Order: sequence, then structure tokens, then C-alpha cells
Amino acid sequence: MTQELQETIKGLSVRDKRILLHSLSAELSAIDRTEMAQNAQARGRELKDIMIAVSGYDVSLKDRMRPIPDCRAIIASQMRREGYTLKEIGLSLGVDHATIIHYIGVVEAIVKYPMSAQYSYKIYQDFNKAIGL
Repeated sequence: MTQELQETIKGLSVRDKRILLHSLSAELSAIDRTEMAQNAQARGRELKDIMIAVSGYDVSLKDRMRPIPDCRAIIASQMRREGYTLKEIGLSLGVDHATIIHYIGVVEAIVKYPMSAQYSYKIYQDFNKAIGL
């Protein structure tokens, strides 16, 4: 911080210092959110590429035929485990946050009852091996 800036801050009232601090905090939060959203987009693309390599299905298609939605659900579930928000995951996959909640439930069902969706469970296992889990 420059000497001139320090002098200016010293001359502010307590109220003005609080306003300045609040403004700076809001700016930093906005920058952090933007960086997290960019990280989520990049991680989403990376996981999509891995899924395409593992399953052979293009998950970016808006197709509802099995197992494509299950592949998207597996990606969403992995991103959630990595700490991304529902909104960030939704933006990276091009769906609403409510769909991400549904996807996470789908993956839980695939894992809990592997015989009901054997092919999707196989993709789930192969995907986890590919990402190192």
C-alpha cells in the first residue's frame, strides 16, 4: 500500500472505513465467485472429455436415451463431491440446479442398486477408475 493511500485511509472516519471495507470485501467476493465459476466450467469440460473417452457417449447432447443422462449424472455427482455448488455444476452441464439434485439421486440409486442399471454402473466404475478413485 502506498504512503498516500495510507494517509487517506487514516483521515477517514470509522463509518467511512467500514463502508470502504465492505465495498472491498464485496469486490473480492465477486472476483472469487467469477474464478470459481471459471474453474467449474473447466472441470466440467475435463470430466465430460473423460466420460466421452470412457463411455463413448457424447454427454453434451440433449438426449434423454439411457445411458446418456446417467453419464451426465455421474459427472454432476463427481463435481458435487469435489465441492462445486449446484449452480456451478448446472452451468457447466447446461442444466438447472434442480436437475443436478435429481442427478445426484440417480447416481445414489445406481450405486445402491447396481443390478437395476448394470450398464450405467459399469460406466460409473470405469469413470471412477479413469479419474483415479
